[in-house]
Amino acid sequence: LNEAQYNSLLDAIGLLRTLTQIQSPHRTEMLTNLLAIMINMIGEYHVSNHPKDIKFSSSGQLFNRFYDALIQHHNESHEVAFYARICCLSAKHFSDVIKHETGITASEWITAYVIMRAKTLIDKYHEYTTQQISELLGFSEQSAFTRFFKRETGMTPSRFRDR
Repeated sequence: LNEAQYNSLLDAIGLLRTLTQIQSPHRTEMLTNLLAIMINMIGEYHVSNHPKDIKFSSSGQLFNRFYDALIQHHNESHEVAFYARICCLSAKHFSDVIKHETGITASEWITAYVIMRAKTLIDKYHEYTTQQISELLGFSEQSAFTRFFKRETGMTPSRFRDR
């Protein structure tokens, strides 16, 4: 991490500590969202700082390629097979390696990243409609995005925005 990245993460950790102390009915949701943001920050820092000449294990290299592709292509496809093709592997082998390397399935990584991006877009761009956010995230229909978002968060995008 460079100094600015380190300080940003320290600020986020400070905010996380503050949120653990407050008494609010929304505390769990705030903590969950902040943790998602921190995970994304770490991922972005990893991608931007990734030294290309360091040798990783082949499964570590595969995960790095997958995460880079996820950041770049999350608005094109949410299918494991899409990312497996980018990494030149069968979907089954790709899934097995990602699960073994991280303890989390490729599908769960994709879902978590898309949900994090959706929450960020909803919070940051109040003028965007649910339809516009749906399109930015690569959903073919707003209703598919709304069902996906509600299944993963327990609330609709509109309700999330109004919380």
